[in-house]
Amino acid sequence: MKQFLIKHKLLTLILLLIVLVVAWIVYRTGKVPVMPLPTPENSWKNIVPGTSLLKDVNIQLGEPVSSDNNQYEYSSDNPNLNHEVLYENNVVVSIRRIAVIEDQMQIKGAFAQHGQNFTVLYSDKSTLGDNLYVYLNKGIAYLGNPDTDRVLEVWYFRPVNSVDEFITKYAPDYSLVFPQEGF
Repeated sequence: MKQFLIKHKLLTLILLLIVLVVAWIVYRTGKVPVMPLPTPENSWKNIVPGTSLLKDVNIQLGEPVSSDNNQYEYSSDNPNLNHEVLYENNVVVSIRRIAVIEDQMQIKGAFAQHGQNFTVLYSDKSTLGDNLYVYLNKGIAYLGNPDTDRVLEVWYFRPVNSVDEFITKYAPDYSLVFPQEGF
């Protein structure tokens, strides 16, 4: 009789273990893992042009230090320059992020990350070697100098189809032509 109980307990324990394993497998297969949405390349601090609102930016960057029409300035770690955010109907259209040394951003690192398929735009800063490297279809641009490997600004914007559209919307002070002396 004792042997029968021992066998019966072992059989009960094995059956219980099988039921638990099957229940766990059914539970796991019915549960679909939720993957977070990938962060777009043209976002900064969870601010995405074309999606984020004025209130979202104020949460991430604080209250603006100034505003002019739809362009707001937010303090940066550079005491002389502010981040700039352009809005249309309270929706972010573009961001100009001021880079500082502590960000440890390198223009060659940007090229390595995004590739060489960029458009170079020039301004009066170009005579010093600082050009705007624009990834039109990715919605990101870098103002920087490959010779010094520094980044001065990172621009985030809604992707566009053409250089002309980018210049018109986001960079009216830039051109495809290198400036002449006295520009």
